[in-house]
Amino acid sequence: MTKRKLHLTVLACVAAGLLAFLTGFTYSIVAAAGARFPAAPVQVTQQDPGASAEPAPKTPEPGRAQVQPLEMFDAVYQLVHEHFRLAGTDQWEKGKRDQALFHAGLDGMLRSLKDPYTYFLSPDDYKYMLEQNQGHFDGIGAYLQRALDGKHILLGPIVGGPAARAGLKLGDVLLKINNVDAVGMAVDKAKDLIRGPAGTPVTLTVGRAPDSSKPFGPENPLKPVKIVVERAQIKTDELEYRVGPPNGHEKEDDVGYILLKQFQMETGEDLDRALSAFSKRKVKGIVLDLRNNPGGLLDSAIDVASRFIEGGAVVIIQESGGQRNARNADRGRYQRPSRPLVVLVNGSSASASEIVAGALHDHGVAKIVGETTFGKGLVQTIVPLEDGAAGALKITTQRYFTPKGTDVNHKGIKPDVEVEGAGSQDDNWPADVHGPRSVKDPQLDRALEILREQIGGGTHVAAGKKG
Repeated sequence: MTKRKLHLTVLACVAAGLLAFLTGFTYSIVAAAGARFPAAPVQVTQQDPGASAEPAPKTPEPGRAQVQPLEMFDAVYQLVHEHFRLAGTDQWEKGKRDQALFHAGLDGMLRSLKDPYTYFLSPDDYKYMLEQNQGHFDGIGAYLQRALDGKHILLGPIVGGPAARAGLKLGDVLLKINNVDAVGMAVDKAKDLIRGPAGTPVTLTVGRAPDSSKPFGPENPLKPVKIVVERAQIKTDELEYRVGPPNGHEKEDDVGYILLKQFQMETGEDLDRALSAFSKRKVKGIVLDLRNNPGGLLDSAIDVASRFIEGGAVVIIQESGGQRNARNADRGRYQRPSRPLVVLVNGSSASASEIVAGALHDHGVAKIVGETTFGKGLVQTIVPLEDGAAGALKITTQRYFTPKGTDVNHKGIKPDVEVEGAGSQDDNWPADVHGPRSVKDPQLDRALEILREQIGGGTHVAAGKKG
């Protein structure tokens, strides 16, 4: 598709989005200043689709553009701005209408590109994204995920958070949010409805099965429970570490365990604290757990990888024009001593997680254990509008490859040692939802076996070279 055709398609989608405000049982075609629309209004009712009216506009010649794209967009906007009336009422303020048109137009334009990672962020969504990257946000302190039936939403309260204190339990099924039916609702929309300023309440109606150890259904029906949660500022600990891994391995005090949930602005500094603690305790091996880590900031991923890689490329970035450039490790950040490292991944390890896993693998400093990763080999750029006051654009601008040129997009990173998870939906919850895992963790078990082999054999790199 040529650039001109693409621009026309995109702007046509924007125009269509704006015109959606005019749909109803009756519509009219009116002249708009500067656009070559019919000279006289023509009214047609949907009840009489065969009706004809005069004068009829001339049919444009095939392949000949009648209106420049930007002129068409401006004409459509002016038409809606001047003539639109909310069905049966004039109560919708023009300011709110213009804002809705603006947001809908931008969102329609970006979504017409058919890229799930390119879209418009409303001012509230942009603010929330910034807060998450900084490690705090206002909310109830709970994760949401789609149930296996594809219709319901499951809730997982963060240990010690407002939702947990109010009585929300892991696996509760979201039925209503402030009396709004949540069954079949998109997860992102549910998040938007649940969010709000700290100190304000939100009422959740959840379904709770009598036997929490079994899936809900006809033989284990949901019983509705109403829970009022007061929102608060949630501090997200994107990195947790301990000497002695969880799940029955706590006494193995010569192994350091790092759970990295997301790549945020201060992740590198938090990692420094973990590695410093491990050095003081003289640990002999490290497990870096990137399972269920959706990614985050590109710079943070490079920062993390730099702690383990002594120079060289962390990732190869391909710009929209096709040129490729390496983002190299910061030698000043390197602090990895001679001890083996195992990285845990699964199908929910994405984006920045895959950058780090791919870099550590290609440089031979870690063995990757678990399941093939998600496969998001794209980088987005955030473009604030009016410093964020008007929202922001999230646009895919780059593609990335591992240092050895492996294309991750839609393929993921295949681990050195494949190990399936325990096979429970609980595998998909971050560890801070339910604390130490109460189910078997064969992936962590295998990672520790590999560390033991490397520690006993005097190895310190995935390739098995003697240290």
